[in-house]
Amino acid sequence: MSSTLSVYVISFDRLKKVRGSRDRGLVEAIGAELEYFLSQVDELRDEDEDVPTCRDAVAQIIEGAPLAAHLGYLYGYALEAICAHLGRELPGVSSISRAAAWIDVVDELLEGKGIPIGLSTLVFGVCPVGIPTPDDHPSIGSWPPHVIPGALEAIRRADLAGSDDETTETIAQVRGWLEAAAGDPEEGLMGFLS
Repeated sequence: MSSTLSVYVISFDRLKKVRGSRDRGLVEAIGAELEYFLSQVDELRDEDEDVPTCRDAVAQIIEGAPLAAHLGYLYGYALEAICAHLGRELPGVSSISRAAAWIDVVDELLEGKGIPIGLSTLVFGVCPVGIPTPDDHPSIGSWPPHVIPGALEAIRRADLAGSDDETTETIAQVRGWLEAAAGDPEEGLMGFLS
């Protein structure tokens, strides 16, 4: 089974203010811009299941409505749509075979190079927006703005001499994510594994 890791650079301050903002214009803009993404999520529902659409889930988050605990997956995808609209999607990782094992390998690599972040926190870490935790996909995590400068400095200093191509490519991709967020002290990274 394969998974995809989608990564977004986004202002955490702005993202945290979305929940309960009651910004109907934002709901409409997300619905228009991400109509295909939202419809793909809706296709995950069982036909007999009486659940809101993903667009409705986006609206519930923005309106500050009570969120059904058993629909964590739906709110996870709705949050991804919000991040896609408010932030910038970065090159992710598609078709990760046995994703959990791969994440552990990357974490060991980062730790071994003295880089103070873990891919596991970008995938299974803290979500800065109060939504029910999905019991399946997507897995959600983040690298908040305060960790970006130190991690970027460490990754720039990392000695890659003698590293294989896969290690070099992985470090380069993580560095690219950090550099994308480093330009603004309010920006961090959100990760969604589905």
